[in-house]
Amino acid sequence: MSDESWYMIAVNVIYWLLKKAPTKNKAKWINQGKKQLSKSSMSVLFVDDEPFPIVKILKDQGWSNVKRIKDVVNLDIADIKNAEVIFIDINGVAKKLFPTDEGLGLCHALRLKYHDKYLVIYSAETKGERFHQGFSDANARISKMAEPYEFINLLDNYLTKKNSE
Repeated sequence: MSDESWYMIAVNVIYWLLKKAPTKNKAKWINQGKKQLSKSSMSVLFVDDEPFPIVKILKDQGWSNVKRIKDVVNLDIADIKNAEVIFIDINGVAKKLFPTDEGLGLCHALRLKYHDKYLVIYSAETKGERFHQGFSDANARISKMAEPYEFINLLDNYLTKKNSE
């Protein structure tokens, strides 16, 4: 048999197997062995010098692995290393590491060190530096005053995207 014939047989076998796989489990069957993230398994970190009610709201919505830390003085802390998604307030955090750039400097440094982290910058401020590299390094931006569903939607979309890769 020619190589082309073997190729066609292999394609037909794969097609037949996919067709026979139960529809509701097809995605699971195709992605078996691949770690699927869930609300309870995905680690979400907020870096904010002030208490932020969205952390509790997310926990109430099933995002059980959500945490807030007040500051970052070292990029190698466990909270940073373990987080899949990091929300960074652009004001009032990381002042020891980045006295003038604060959260934007932190976002830039995290992007350089951890390429795979999903970084989200947020702020209640509407004015200020808008050309800092930290803005480009973030995967997303959101207003600190955004409705809770906007934070939930952002996380849901990331979760869906990550599980479909």
